[in-house]
Amino acid sequence: MKDNISSRLANAALSDLIAYRRNRRGVVKAVADRLKRRTGKTVDLSTVWSWLHTNPKKRTMPTLGTGLLLMEIGKEVMAEAEKT
Repeated sequence: MKDNISSRLANAALSDLIAYRRNRRGVVKAVADRLKRRTGKTVDLSTVWSWLHTNPKKRTMPTLGTGLLLMEIGKEVMAEAEKT
């Protein structure tokens, strides 16, 4: 990911979800499933992995709308996991 203002903002916004994914199995699948339910479009697991990659240099930046949706879905996935 290039080091510019938009990538720094994306990293900051998704940092909680990225850290959460690092320590738990199934998070990427849960995010991809929720994206499919919300948008009606299939999102490959490899695409979600690239958005949530732990190495910032290998991470790809989602579009603005997708990034906002990832933030929202990330909060849902983390909240749901805390309930169980």
